[in-house]
Amino acid sequence: MDAGPRYFIEVANQGSFRGASEKLNVAASAISRQVKLLEEEFAAEFFQRSVKGIELTAAGEAFLSYARGVEAERNRLRQSLDDLNKLKRGHVRIASIDGVVAGPLSDIIARFRTMHPGITFDLRSMGTDAVVEDVRVGKADIGIAFHSPAREGVRVVHRVQDPLYAVVGKDHELAERDAISVAELAELPLALPDASFGIRKLVDGWCVTRKLRLKVVLETNSIEALRGYARSGAGVTLLPYLSSRRDVETGMVRAIRLDVEELRSSSVEVCVHADRLAPIAAEAFLESLVLLLAGEKLPL
Repeated sequence: MDAGPRYFIEVANQGSFRGASEKLNVAASAISRQVKLLEEEFAAEFFQRSVKGIELTAAGEAFLSYARGVEAERNRLRQSLDDLNKLKRGHVRIASIDGVVAGPLSDIIARFRTMHPGITFDLRSMGTDAVVEDVRVGKADIGIAFHSPAREGVRVVHRVQDPLYAVVGKDHELAERDAISVAELAELPLALPDASFGIRKLVDGWCVTRKLRLKVVLETNSIEALRGYARSGAGVTLLPYLSSRRDVETGMVRAIRLDVEELRSSSVEVCVHADRLAPIAAEAFLESLVLLLAGEKLPL
């Protein structure tokens, strides 16, 4: 594969020829020339200028999907030839929900690198929608999402049941409770993640079916902020057990069962691209990830 498609992908990623030039350490004029040759070859215009810089045209979007697929295949072949499947080198790109990053995922990566020190990782934390989209467009080899919607081009390879709990500080007035009812939950001032998170979509969907309106006093795009809010004793948040387990195990918070079946049927999903082959290192890590997550013992 010549340099043209690779340059094109980087221009699309960076949103400018200058950004691609800095990223690739290649003259912007050389990148522009290669992209122009591609446009001439396919008789299509791939970029259009806007007030924000340059944007992909419809033809550019189509070529980007093709080029990423070819580049992924090229990288897979290089790893196969260089390492003969011995995992001496490799790179794994992971997009994950915030709550899993600081918990089991970091432990699994550390364990994997102990066995395969030549493997490097790129780990990005984001909401469920962004996780699924990164897997779909090829920016991530593996995605870890919560209560993710079905999306064309994305395949779920493993699920771990991970119910929502009401999480409160160890000295909170509810800390000694074993369970919280629907009626009580509706009256509590809550801290919740924003609508880009699978947690919030699950909770909002439940509210619609029950015709309830929760008292949300804090909304954030940070799971760590929700954990900190609970630890402080300031109030109540709703989190899956995996997202709060470390704080529970250290005694900083209590995870209280919700007597709400709809909020106890949630799960963490491991997903990959439905059609594109993952790099060998990503496949090996995926196998370890699924195996270790399957062994997680969670209170249900």
